[in-house]
Amino acid sequence: MENLDITSIETERIDWDDTKVVDRVVRQYENFPKAFQKECIQNSWDARLDRNRGEKWEIKIYSHKDVNGKVHLIIEDSGTKGMNEKRLDAFLSLWKPEKEHLDAGGQGQGKFVLMGASKENILIVESIDKENSYKCRFLHRGQKNKDNISIFIKDLISGVKPLNHLGTKVWIYDTKEDFLKIITSKEFIDFIIESWWQVLGERFNAKISLSNKEIKFSQLPPLKEELILLENKQVENFGRIKRLILRFHERPISEIFQGIRVQRANMMITKIPFEVYEKDYKNRFSGYIEFDKDLEKFLKDIEKTDHCGFLYESPWKEIKNIVRDKAEKFVDKIMPRKEERKTFKLKNLNQLIQKANQIISENCPSIMGPGTIIPDITRKSKPLLRIKYLTINKREVKYEDTIKPHCSIVNETDEDKKILLKVELKKEGNRISKEEYKLRITSKDQKPIKLSEIELKKENYSKGKYTIRATLEENRHDIDSKATSFYLEIKREPAKKGFVKNVKFFETNEPVRNKSINKGIIEINLIHKDFVNIWELFARKKKQLNEQIGFFMIKICLDEAITELFKIKLKDAHNLDLDDLIREINILKDKMYYEVYT
Repeated sequence: MENLDITSIETERIDWDDTKVVDRVVRQYENFPKAFQKECIQNSWDARLDRNRGEKWEIKIYSHKDVNGKVHLIIEDSGTKGMNEKRLDAFLSLWKPEKEHLDAGGQGQGKFVLMGASKENILIVESIDKENSYKCRFLHRGQKNKDNISIFIKDLISGVKPLNHLGTKVWIYDTKEDFLKIITSKEFIDFIIESWWQVLGERFNAKISLSNKEIKFSQLPPLKEELILLENKQVENFGRIKRLILRFHERPISEIFQGIRVQRANMMITKIPFEVYEKDYKNRFSGYIEFDKDLEKFLKDIEKTDHCGFLYESPWKEIKNIVRDKAEKFVDKIMPRKEERKTFKLKNLNQLIQKANQIISENCPSIMGPGTIIPDITRKSKPLLRIKYLTINKREVKYEDTIKPHCSIVNETDEDKKILLKVELKKEGNRISKEEYKLRITSKDQKPIKLSEIELKKENYSKGKYTIRATLEENRHDIDSKATSFYLEIKREPAKKGFVKNVKFFETNEPVRNKSINKGIIEINLIHKDFVNIWELFARKKKQLNEQIGFFMIKICLDEAITELFKIKLKDAHNLDLDDLIREINILKDKMYYEVYT
């Protein structure tokens, strides 16, 4: 820093501490080098003069060693409109993007990513706009040079000539040594090709150079099959899909081209994978999808800050489901059919699906029914003193059976507590019995409680649905409540909506237990190790074999439901500790698993 002489330059404070902001922004990115190349290239691509063909657009990423031995990373573009005072002011300000809604960037934090590669978070910007006006500005520890004071790059770094063409040049002052090594790696080049393959391809006359070497990629192997789908497909009221291209190649392709690349503003944002499990086929599928300006605008609004994905919201949910469906059909068309190695009859398949849906309906009703509107989740804070669970050993029971309820109380307060637990048994709203348990629970402790058993004698209980409700009371105030039900000599109420519509089977030697649920259909791998183990253990016991397969299938259905619920809760978990959310999901999963066997 001693070589950056700003003592003679008039500066002004800005309304943010760049060191803290840079650190906070950088921590948001899962893969900093991938985010870095996206941010620096999209800023330049958004400023291109030729919007249609990118004619004469070029960006160069290279390093410069100054007379004092410091190495600075430089991002220099040409064929762009440069920065006028308004755009430069926006670039140097906090969260003040000056972008169009069709641009790749626009969240206003790209500069912080670039500053994150500097040892001292120093950024210098040179630019010449269409009026041939040269401007040079710097950001350093909450300071920038005054707008009305003209400086040149040589005033900041000795012996350097100023930018002399229309465009922008960004200096990342005194770049971190480890980052300088990263940008010369093959991995970094692959990030650029993966993100900007469309810009580097035949559609545009554009160039990206790294360390004075133009980046190019080899032609993909010849196509065996290609489909062009969904041309001008309307997605509800959001806009149109321009086209979906699906391809199958004669030979395996590079990993950076595998999957369906989701494009926005000519930048690859994320991928939707093909579900292919045969080794001879899995690395040979590629594709991409493009959208019109209306749909791009909606997608940009829900794009993640690192430009590497979207929030699980509309219209991304709808797009993803449409594309997965088309991709699955394309793969099915290509893949050779295999004869099933094992055959069995599940006479009670519908009952298994019904039971899975019943458990899902009672424990996570917000996900029931593909295509239904998922309501916003209003998260309620859990009471520190609460009922952790209330379970029973059976759901569908007969006379002479015994119900064995269990309950657990958690005290996360800093005090020991005296509490009252009231347990009621009701049928159709009428109280059958009531018990009270006076308890003392120490601070930061959990107390399991074995409640009184219920012996179902014909003379005491009529057929029907019974509900057990446990209510926790402290100082005569109810603070928490949980309920569960059992069904005496009647069938359990069917779920009104079905998360799972059907279960199908396939075979692959790949370690894939099942495909993700799609339109309510779950496909299970018949020769997965878990399935094979059940066959080997119960092959000679047909009744138990059928039962264990049923348990296995139901748990797969529950796993898919839990995954879907986690996505929904994660969307609303901005102020929640992720560990707490995972713990909550795991507790629910254990409870649902328990109900498989009851």
